[in-house]
Amino acid sequence: MKILISTVFLFFLSNIFCQTLSDIETDIYNVFNIYKYKLNKNSVTINYEMCSSCRDHSVWMGTTGNLEHVDLSTVIGKSEIIQQNHNFERTNKEIAKAVLDLFLTSPTHKELLEEVSKQIGIGVYVDLDGLVWVTVRFN
Repeated sequence: MKILISTVFLFFLSNIFCQTLSDIETDIYNVFNIYKYKLNKNSVTINYEMCSSCRDHSVWMGTTGNLEHVDLSTVIGKSEIIQQNHNFERTNKEIAKAVLDLFLTSPTHKELLEEVSKQIGIGVYVDLDGLVWVTVRFN
């Protein structure tokens, strides 16, 4: 009974806190939309339900150490992504720019950002070592 109550309570809290973005999630969102604006493209809107699942996925990746992706052929490389984000001195805005830069080096991700997407979900988890795990989903 305690486990069930804890699970339900955590799920409930997750949905409550999911209605806003963290500072770093906001910076990623802004960097993506600034990029789209420069291309004369419509901005993406935040989908908070997608943000919740993105956060859950980022926490899972960070706690297990697994970088999981739907199609691994489109991911740059785990070592490159870790090197891009594993820097204790970076500001949130610098990390957001690094995430954008990673998206732009992948043709599939670049197309999602530039052409396809109308909504976005962003989830960020920073592990105990300061490694930043980011999940971005487009719709």
